[in-house]
Amino acid sequence: MMHSLLCSSMDWLYLGPEKSLGFLLAEAGYDVWMGNVRGNTWSRKHVKLDPDRDNDFWEFTFHEHGYYDVGAYIDHILNVTKHKQLYYIGHSQGTTELFILTSMRPEYNEKIIHGISLAPIAFMTDVRSPIIGMMVKFKRQLNNLFELFNVRELLSSSKLIKEAGKVLCADGSPFQEYCSLVIFSLAGFDSPQLNKTHIPVIVYSTPAGTSAKNLLHFYALIDSGKFIQFDYGRAKNLKNYNSVEPPEYNLSRISIPITLYTSQNDYLSSMKDVVTLSQSLKNSVIRKIKYKRFTHLDYLMAKDVDRLLNNELIDYMNSIRNGSASHDHNKGWHDTAPAVLLSFVSLTFVCISLIINCV
Repeated sequence: MMHSLLCSSMDWLYLGPEKSLGFLLAEAGYDVWMGNVRGNTWSRKHVKLDPDRDNDFWEFTFHEHGYYDVGAYIDHILNVTKHKQLYYIGHSQGTTELFILTSMRPEYNEKIIHGISLAPIAFMTDVRSPIIGMMVKFKRQLNNLFELFNVRELLSSSKLIKEAGKVLCADGSPFQEYCSLVIFSLAGFDSPQLNKTHIPVIVYSTPAGTSAKNLLHFYALIDSGKFIQFDYGRAKNLKNYNSVEPPEYNLSRISIPITLYTSQNDYLSSMKDVVTLSQSLKNSVIRKIKYKRFTHLDYLMAKDVDRLLNNELIDYMNSIRNGSASHDHNKGWHDTAPAVLLSFVSLTFVCISLIINCV
């Protein structure tokens, strides 16, 4: 199971044993492994580099996550369990990593039984957030700021954020509504499904950090409308790719069956882009969650996520395991929604990150 941008393996455990997908899968008899991408709270060790001192540690995006890290995770899991294949579940960026691994290292198609993609991110032509649009428009200036202040790490977990969340977002706090507003601005509005009591738990582990370069890679996807490798600029692209433009990922090389979950209330992974993605894959089906207000964070923390998604998802996986699942593009429309990467509050976090890195 692979988490989304700025998150961690805690994503799959937020709501406890009765509702969270990680617990429910284990209860259903699955051997559950939850990954953490390099650079987040739980994945900062390196044989040579110190993330607090060496800029080279932060020279990665979701490309390296997918091409190197997820492949290594899969190899380790199969080596330990002695199985030949596994199921892959990804959320948002976690789906992007699957697409990169199986398109660029097609031998991994033989190691994955089925890919479950919650709020898949590949094509980003229909991003509706005006704040994100503004940040994409000024991505060069943002990159210049990162370079000027030597910012390589963004939005890492900090004691200040944890303590602030514990006090300000707790039940009885006059600021709890503001905490709710922060979450809504990040992921879309779904007040009925937000359990405000859980906000301090979420803030304790999220944001979990990423590289500035990773953020710029996402901006390049939005700016280009294509699923491309990192854009270094014409000169460096020519050196790295033998082309002035970054190459697109060849999704036709992916052969595993993939189920794409989507919803109409998704600001980043729109239904339009998910359909485009499905048409680019050899063997995929789209399932849409019926609850129309389902947001990106609802995958992880909706009050009724068990009823809205997880119970059905586990039944679906069981049917795949038993060989009774239909993989027909015209069937199984259910309803799900991905991530809103950044909004006004995220912009505030970026500014705070810049300040912290400059102090």
